[in-house]
Amino acid sequence: MKKIYNILTICLLTFVLPSYAFAYNATEEITCDSGVLQSDSAATFSANWEPVSYNISYNLNNGEFGTNHPTTAIYNTPFTVDNPTRFGYLFNGWNITGMDAVEHTFGSIKNTNTTYTTSETSFMNLRSTSGTVNFAALWGATNATVNLNNNNVTIDTVNAVFDSAMPAVNTSNVALTMPTRTNAVFMGYFDAITNGNKYYNADLTSNRTWDKTGNQTLYAQFEECSCVNNNDNVATCTVTGVNASNQCEYAYTCVEGYINGLQNDVPVTSGTFTGATATASNNVVAGCSSLAYYTITYMDGTEEITGLFPDQYAITNGITLPTATGYTPVTKTGYTFVGWYDNPELTGTPITGWSRGQTGNKIFYAKWTPKTVQLQYVDKDTGDEIDTTPTTCTYDTTFNLPPAPTKTGYIFTGWELVE
Repeated sequence: MKKIYNILTICLLTFVLPSYAFAYNATEEITCDSGVLQSDSAATFSANWEPVSYNISYNLNNGEFGTNHPTTAIYNTPFTVDNPTRFGYLFNGWNITGMDAVEHTFGSIKNTNTTYTTSETSFMNLRSTSGTVNFAALWGATNATVNLNNNNVTIDTVNAVFDSAMPAVNTSNVALTMPTRTNAVFMGYFDAITNGNKYYNADLTSNRTWDKTGNQTLYAQFEECSCVNNNDNVATCTVTGVNASNQCEYAYTCVEGYINGLQNDVPVTSGTFTGATATASNNVVAGCSSLAYYTITYMDGTEEITGLFPDQYAITNGITLPTATGYTPVTKTGYTFVGWYDNPELTGTPITGWSRGQTGNKIFYAKWTPKTVQLQYVDKDTGDEIDTTPTTCTYDTTFNLPPAPTKTGYIFTGWELVE
């Protein structure tokens, strides 16, 4: 007798669970017999699953990764993203996008947002399907208290924001104080007492963005005002101070021996210059272009001797004073000229002249030596010489004539000056 088998017809169903992929190929065709199903009355199929994997991308916005920063995640498996770091900035959390609307876990918080900002480091189930979740780092610039120091004294304090221009006001919202130093111009605030990086310009505007962390001190640096004396050596420059505009002030004056030229040719007597050193344009003296001439006066005791040359000189002249044999000889009846002295007592060394470079009116006093006069006595009638004394006398002094000579047959009646 032929057996009849009851064959149970199996309906193949595809099972789908959120965030899991069905592992069996549901389209595979299976023969419904005991050789395949291992039973002629029933068969069981189990649904196998594997979790969905999704990608994670990062935009650190100039930051650097922390230790953990996975690039993939598996559904229903928590993962950790360590906070990134960025010099000068505080991490303000992640802005996470690209999520789908299933329930997500951010630390202990759950929601179904497709975009979410959080500073949590533990995450799970950001997507239930394949795709990419984007992590964008959010940053906030750090603040620093910066002391502005002038000569070891803090004269202002500012709140500097990293990557921002230096503030123009102090912590009390008052304009910054201009640092000062005697006869020196302020060059700016630097991060070192000498040299270093400049953060404030000389006008207290920002020179660079703040690039340090933590409280700091900036130091005022100065450059001494310096005049450049006129290259022709006809004027001198003197620093007189620093004005309210942080400019060196100066005065030019003609050196001794030079005077103003024409009436409108007036020398620079004051001015200002930017920076610390007078430039060429400050250095050109319009006046001081004429020589000053000084008088030379010659004296014989209390009487002035006129007609001698040179009778004037300038700083550029070298001078030779007149002599007994010069262009205008120095003479005096009965006397020999000895030399010129700068005092009426005729003490010291006689002066014959000087090299260029002297100034001032000068008075010189003549020194004389009286001449010796030879005396001769003769007989008026015969012309014969009479041997008697004195035979000499000193000019401009008195002397006694010799006693009366004798001559046979004659009476002496006196001496007569012949020449």
